[in-house]
Amino acid sequence: LYEDRRGNIWIGTDGGVFIYDPVLDSFTAFDEASDNGSIIRDFVTMIGSDEDDNIWISVENQGLFCYKPDEGRLLNHLHDSGLPNVTRFWLNGNTCWLALYADNLYYAKADFETPLQPFKDAEGNEIFKNDIINWQVSGPHNCVYIASLNGLTEINQTTGKTRKLLNTYVRALQFKSDNELWVGAESGLYIYNLTNDKITHLTVPDQDDSYALSDNAIYSLCCDKENGMWIGSYFGGVNYCPYQWTYFEKFYPRDNLRHFGRRVREICESNDGTLWIGTEDKGLFNYNPENGKIEPFEHSAIYQNVHGLCLDGDDLWVGTFSGGLNRVNLRTRQVKHYAKGESENSMVANDAFTICRTT
Repeated sequence: LYEDRRGNIWIGTDGGVFIYDPVLDSFTAFDEASDNGSIIRDFVTMIGSDEDDNIWISVENQGLFCYKPDEGRLLNHLHDSGLPNVTRFWLNGNTCWLALYADNLYYAKADFETPLQPFKDAEGNEIFKNDIINWQVSGPHNCVYIASLNGLTEINQTTGKTRKLLNTYVRALQFKSDNELWVGAESGLYIYNLTNDKITHLTVPDQDDSYALSDNAIYSLCCDKENGMWIGSYFGGVNYCPYQWTYFEKFYPRDNLRHFGRRVREICESNDGTLWIGTEDKGLFNYNPENGKIEPFEHSAIYQNVHGLCLDGDDLWVGTFSGGLNRVNLRTRQVKHYAKGESENSMVANDAFTICRTT
């Protein structure tokens, strides 16, 4: 998919190109004939543009096309070269870079009046020979980052020097900022900090964690206008990482909080500034905001299905489902239990769903 300067969406398919007009809400087949009479009818691998807003289209078995909308002309390059299919391309000034499938990375003048030249690093090595290039992004300082079967490579287009940053199969790249490159690989998500030259590796945790990465095979990345990151995976659907200002600190069963409950029913603040948390599946917990620790309050009289909490001076009243009512002295941690009984002053049921203290 590619959006041109007029707002039209160019759609590459396995049978050619279609253009969506958002004003008319209509699709039109791109049937323009090229300078050699060919019409795009095969699998489209990529659509992009240059600084003059010309539309470039790479097509399996048909080469590379350049459509000049102001002139209404379609040029077909490399149509009879006998080279492998173009999988990725990008333009840097008057130079066109081409990644050929399982072959090499080449460059040539954008008019293709000169033959393709294989890319060589500063030592004269063809480092992408027989490689499969999946993605490319341009970064600061005239550097290009290449995602391929053999890893992640940085090319300094000014000096010709290269650096291998990762040695794993990389499929997708997306800059989140000028200093942060997100890398989607078969082995998880990598975040490369260009400032300190450090890489953070995120993978699926050993335990079930609904707020962690859902799959290690990352196939696509997108940064939205709110600077949130969308992460497409092969088996785990879509993951979303919001921008920091929408961040919530989360407390749920994981790592050192494996004992914590998932079904939080009630929260009550005590006089010392800590929070008492009642859960329906794991009982009563105390959260200390100063050190960030959540500790279980364990007592044989308190059933784990907590429904009601109420602070009464130094006492915390704890109501449960089918487990009666408890009064916890927060100074001594002693517990007094109240349950259904036959006397007139006893509870009529063991269910205490909500508690309210009157003045």
